[in-house]
Order: sequence, then C-alpha cells, then structure tokens
Amino acid sequence: LNLERMKWFERRTYTLNCNWKVFVDNYLDGGYHVPHIHGGLNSVLDYSSYKIETGERFCLQSSPIVSNVGEGKTAEVRKGERAFYYWIYPNLMINIYDGVMDTNLVIPRGIDKTEVIFDYYFADVSERARKHNLASIAVSEQIQAEDVAICESVQRGLNSRSYSTGRLSVRREAGEHLFHKLLHADLVAGFVG
Repeated sequence: LNLERMKWFERRTYTLNCNWKVFVDNYLDGGYHVPHIHGGLNSVLDYSSYKIETGERFCLQSSPIVSNVGEGKTAEVRKGERAFYYWIYPNLMINIYDGVMDTNLVIPRGIDKTEVIFDYYFADVSERARKHNLASIAVSEQIQAEDVAICESVQRGLNSRSYSTGRLSVRREAGEHLFHKLLHADLVAGFVG
C-alpha cells in the first residue's frame, strides 16, 4: 500500500440515532454483519479468509478481495489484493482499498445521537478520475446507509426492556472485546482519578 500518494477529495457527514459505541461495535464485529447487511461489499470480499489482528489500542481487520465476481458497482471501485479496516481507539477508522481510502471520525452528540465524519482520499483526484471517485463514494454511502439502519435498529433493541447482554464471539469479535476493555479501563480511571 502506498498511502503517501493519497490525496483528499471530499468530506461527507452523517448523523445517526444511536450511541457512538453502537457504531464502533458495528465496525469492530469482525465482519460478522457483512454477509447479512452489505450484499455489495460482501460480493467482493473473501469472508472465509477474513482476518482480525489487535494491538494495544487498535484493531486491523482485513480480507482478500475477490476479482471479477462481485456486484457490478462495488466491484468497479473496490479493487486490489486486500481490503483493510483499521480502527484506532477510541473513535477513528480508516478503510483502505487499492487507490481508495476513507477515514471515519465518530463523534458522540448525545446518548443516542452520533455524528460520523467521512473524509475520502484517492490516488487520483484529477478531473478525469472524478466520475470514478464519485462512484466509489456512492458505494461507500450505500454501505453507510446499511450501517445506519442496523445501528439505529440495535439502539432501539438496547432500549427495549427485553434486551440482555450476550457473549462476544471469540473468533469474530476480538476488536469489540478490545474496545470494551479499553473503554472500561478509561471509565474506571475517570471515576477513580
């Protein structure tokens, strides 16, 4: 990956009716929801080889990209050998494909309100690449719309009297576990300090 050649293209902002932690959990679920919620994205990823790595304060999820078999619009703009989904505690995400990168800054705006700021970067930001770049952003916006729907649905579920916590998947949710562990430590330190 040659991230040095990436140039900023544009910014889009989204408001979700959910707690910011719901959005982060969704991002870190190890691709668990991708086959069920993101049909276009799932069509270009080799989910059977999805990989999750955690560090002290980050999680890197990645998947091989399958060539020439994905859904048309998504396959046109999600290319390369691997897709990378990088989360840095507590609220920054970086998504990387060949020639395409976006950053997502997640900002709490209330108990059940979250703002997510997407900055889009491309290897080529020339006028001749504009149509391709906008097509890439359109695919990202479709994925975001699907995530908004699921995150807002989860928030409604969390507010239900019938909600109870469950266990995290050891295989798929190492990133979520790390997030919960770090957040718990910061909350305890805040109460003690």
